[in-house]
Amino acid sequence: MSGAPVIERLSAQGEGDYAAFVAAQGASSTYHSLDWRDLLCAVYGYEPCYLLAREHGIVTGVLPLVSVAIPLRGRHLSGLPFSHRVPLLATRASREALLASARDLATQLRVNYLELREDPALLGDGDFAPATGYWQSVLDLQPALEALWRQVRSSTRRNVARAERAGVSARRAAGAEDYRRFYCLMLETRRQQGAPPYPREHFERLARLNWARLYVADDAHGVALAGLCIFMHGGQALYAYGASSKRPEHLEQRPNDLLFWHVIAALRAEGMTALDFGVSPEHLSDLRRYKENWGAVSARLHHARWSPSGTPARGVARNGALAVCATRVIRHTPMSVLAWLGNRFFKYFG
Repeated sequence: MSGAPVIERLSAQGEGDYAAFVAAQGASSTYHSLDWRDLLCAVYGYEPCYLLAREHGIVTGVLPLVSVAIPLRGRHLSGLPFSHRVPLLATRASREALLASARDLATQLRVNYLELREDPALLGDGDFAPATGYWQSVLDLQPALEALWRQVRSSTRRNVARAERAGVSARRAAGAEDYRRFYCLMLETRRQQGAPPYPREHFERLARLNWARLYVADDAHGVALAGLCIFMHGGQALYAYGASSKRPEHLEQRPNDLLFWHVIAALRAEGMTALDFGVSPEHLSDLRRYKENWGAVSARLHHARWSPSGTPARGVARNGALAVCATRVIRHTPMSVLAWLGNRFFKYFG
């Protein structure tokens, strides 16, 4: 008769077992990797609280969590910040034990809430309620390239042709300098969106990881117009970040459309089976439709949340009055000040 799974906090001695288990799971992603944990902890100062389930000494489940402290708002457990979706990898028995252990940990640490980047309907645990809602969009890369091109919206195909006529070219980034230029484009993009930027170190560390890829679009004179950062894992790719110049003369050349098509063709040529376009907040319908213009199929996705008090703390509404005010301020913030703010305060958005 087998005993109940034993839950432990991940230590240095268990990292090899953790990595081997994750690598063997088809539903795993780069977000489950220890590289991603190290980036989150080094750049943002989060405390790792990774949980392992073992049966007879063999790892049968993992639940990556970090503790996030926000001034004046308390602390919460997240699995994981700045991650599109982090499925719980475990056998059924280990899944139940891991979720119970996570709730116990949240109670012990007296956090406001525990949030998992997984749909509560997929957890099989009635204690978790749906929190923030998103749309997840995924493009199947298995059809022939010609078929993929035909399913792209006609206006988008015209934009790709327009970029080619303007002399825009796309390529895979060559090194740290391309990441530096991408970061500058990211600052420009985030200011135009009215959103705080990621810290510079976030991309400096990504540049050193072999599963993170950067593709860039240059104009005829070699000026960087746009960039896409892709995470590779197994046979699938994840669109993680995008940025582009907001100068009107650059936007008119449609570099983003050419770059996306270049990436789709390159990934398919490598044998990738799918491109996950990531998630789009429910109120940003235009962003979801842009992804669907490429043939991506969207489905609703909710994160799961549980609170020791039974009343989970509500996050700041993305389209609420406070968010609208912050957006207006950011759009008029000097670039150097915006970079400073991102380096010091972006960690509180995890």
